[in-house]
Amino acid sequence: MESKILFQQLLNLPEGWKVSEVNFVQPRGSRPQVHIRIAYDTDQGVDVATGELCPVHDYRTERCWGHLDTMGYQTYIYCRVPRIKNSDGKIVSLPLPWAADNERHTHAFENYAVIVLKATHNQTQAGNILNCSYEKVNRVMHRAVERGMERRKLEEDEVIRIGIDEKSYKKGHNYATVISDSEKKESLK
Repeated sequence: MESKILFQQLLNLPEGWKVSEVNFVQPRGSRPQVHIRIAYDTDQGVDVATGELCPVHDYRTERCWGHLDTMGYQTYIYCRVPRIKNSDGKIVSLPLPWAADNERHTHAFENYAVIVLKATHNQTQAGNILNCSYEKVNRVMHRAVERGMERRKLEEDEVIRIGIDEKSYKKGHNYATVISDSEKKESLK
């Protein structure tokens, strides 16, 4: 019981979501794991597109998300995501407070992966540290860059001085041209 309360507080779940089960697992030949099951414990949800309060229609099959390690234990979150039915009859999944709908890792994992990427400057090394694939690290990196570019308002910023540089990437003679604002030390889109 205490572990459910602890993880409920650590995950900072909003109203309606609760930790329903916590299991500690020791797979043969692998690191120990924490499996956290989250349940949606109300019978209504808000349709983010319309703001309408709708009844829960059903639940998707259980999904799993990789989370930050907990005291050396690989940590995974499991949940059957609720789907609501709005007044137009459209059935949509509720947004998750811990992850993007199309990802298999949590926001917290993604934020930490960006920190590791900044420290290592190497996607392969970051993947080794995070115990995940190069492809996942690459996807996290691209999503982080997209979010950063969306937050910037380039049309409102005056560019006084630009710099152009070519950076090699991969092995061989592959180059990328980088255009940056020399005053602010930012890449331009």
